[in-house]
Amino acid sequence: MPEAIGPDADDYSDPAVIRAYVRHPDAPDVLRRKCLVVGSKGSGKSFFLKHQQLAHHPSAHLLKLPTDLSAVAGDLGIGGRSEQIAPARATSIRGKTAALLAATVLKQAAERNNNAVDPYIVNIFLPGHSSDISGKVDARRAGQIKRDLNRMPLEEWTHSPELDLMQDFAQGVRDLSGSPPIFLLDRGEDISAPALEVLMKLLDQSIPGITAIAARPAIQQLVPDVPNLTMQPGDHYDVVHLGTDPYGETWRSFVQDATRNYFELNDINAPGLADLTWTRNLARDSIKWAISYTHIALQTPERRDIERRRDHMKILRDTAESRARTILTNLVDIRRIVHEVRQRVPATTNGPQIAIDIQLGDFPEQLSLMGGRTRNERMIQAGLRAEAFYILPATSWHPYEVPNCVEISPLLAWDGSNKKWIE
Repeated sequence: MPEAIGPDADDYSDPAVIRAYVRHPDAPDVLRRKCLVVGSKGSGKSFFLKHQQLAHHPSAHLLKLPTDLSAVAGDLGIGGRSEQIAPARATSIRGKTAALLAATVLKQAAERNNNAVDPYIVNIFLPGHSSDISGKVDARRAGQIKRDLNRMPLEEWTHSPELDLMQDFAQGVRDLSGSPPIFLLDRGEDISAPALEVLMKLLDQSIPGITAIAARPAIQQLVPDVPNLTMQPGDHYDVVHLGTDPYGETWRSFVQDATRNYFELNDINAPGLADLTWTRNLARDSIKWAISYTHIALQTPERRDIERRRDHMKILRDTAESRARTILTNLVDIRRIVHEVRQRVPATTNGPQIAIDIQLGDFPEQLSLMGGRTRNERMIQAGLRAEAFYILPATSWHPYEVPNCVEISPLLAWDGSNKKWIE
């Protein structure tokens, strides 16, 4: 029996990606401009980038950032997501990030060309006291160069790479391939703000080629303190938000097709998939969660199984609430908000699931403890990162805007007793 395919893009072989791909309703068929690709966990960001490389941009450099920059996170000692990083440390992170980016691209270029390539793109990011790498390098040596950089102490880098160096890097990549560079950078939410700050420079209009950075919306790394006039979203690069209309027929049809493809690739019989609308409604804009909920539905197909289904779903809900509490600690008590929502919306007691929007002003006791607009913004941004809150349907996330009205997670809004939400 073949090994089961997981719901993540990394679980699919290249041929399986081509077979399973369903055109994303919110994304372009072919990337032709620089962009941020934002969306919730499981909304198809990684799958979209992988398909772009396989079907349209075979020369693109696809990087899984938490893997390819794992040495930077390791040097932090606490993983890559910390927002509290000392300035000197941040400078070192930027420098090492650029070097690891270049080393990864160099290795990919050598592997593709099956030939020795010029290491110039790495040399420009080496620490000041280090000697340049001489001669051309093959894939084996390029891999050793990256391993050496991984082991080099973070403190070796004492300067942040400025825009002119990133321009030199992009031009160097162009020289290696003979065409404008294409960078597909995935999982930007899993690296630190200083690391992503370096990669965001590739969106600058002065950098040749195409860059797409995929991440969840509202992560602190994507929200600069001061807007960059040479990198204006919507002007110099696009913001592609996946799943902006999660309850619309187009999105539901897309998720249904993607879910069907997943089960067919795994040789799993999924009868009545079209009737399992609750799985797609409760999953909102996540294909991954739609697949997970469909698994539960298939394991509990009869009406007598509804209590078992409810128990499974309550475990997932409680896990999601625990995660949200952790991320929102010291900002807001998400349990109080969830309780208030369940109390205030009697229509959810006996009816099927509905989208529930909340205004900041709906929770004055919460807001009175937050100490001003800046803290409110942090709370909303953290809630979006935790996927306790979502951008309102038919609204796209924007790096410089913080909404004051959001949709609460459907799973969190479910009181656990209303069976109509899960049937």
